[in-house]
Amino acid sequence: MLEIRVLKLFSKFWAIILLATSLSSCSSGANISSTPASSTSATLPIKWANTVCIALKSGARQVSLDTTSYLQEMAHIPNLDSAESEIISYLDSVAASLGTTINQIKAAGVPRDPKGAKTEEALMATVFSFALAVSNAKTAASNLPTDDITAFRVQADNIGKSVQASAQSASEAIAKLETQSGSSINISKAFSQSSACSNKN
Repeated sequence: MLEIRVLKLFSKFWAIILLATSLSSCSSGANISSTPASSTSATLPIKWANTVCIALKSGARQVSLDTTSYLQEMAHIPNLDSAESEIISYLDSVAASLGTTINQIKAAGVPRDPKGAKTEEALMATVFSFALAVSNAKTAASNLPTDDITAFRVQADNIGKSVQASAQSASEAIAKLETQSGSSINISKAFSQSSACSNKN
């Protein structure tokens, strides 16, 4: 059946988008309207980098688990109404993971460095921006046309591409913060020396 075949292809498309981000969202189902306040407690740069990397990697692992579950559900989806529900549920899960990540980064405090506050604020704003994109995607997904497979696919693809673009921007912004030009010598060194930030972990 064409409808089911398109749904399975669509489910894989979403999985690739969310897994590629290696990030996570804001509280499950919550409306995101303002950037969360940054922390004010000062922390050694190496400790801050460790906490940040642990938070981001933990969020990515949770999204991976959610994606696996989502793909399993979508493999047996019977119709477009069910597909819409699964997509919304999936985005809710990603949003919840991002919420946890944001709270963990906030709890990390501010790296003790002249550019520490600026770096922490930039990181919070970056992750929050992606969380907002996921929230907006959920809203758009709730309005997918479940009576037209072609329109459903086109609109769903557009939603996915929007999330993908936001994820790519967030990834690039975070990568820049790990460099001297994006933060400072001390903070950049902390990222490079942190075992938690190593690609081996």
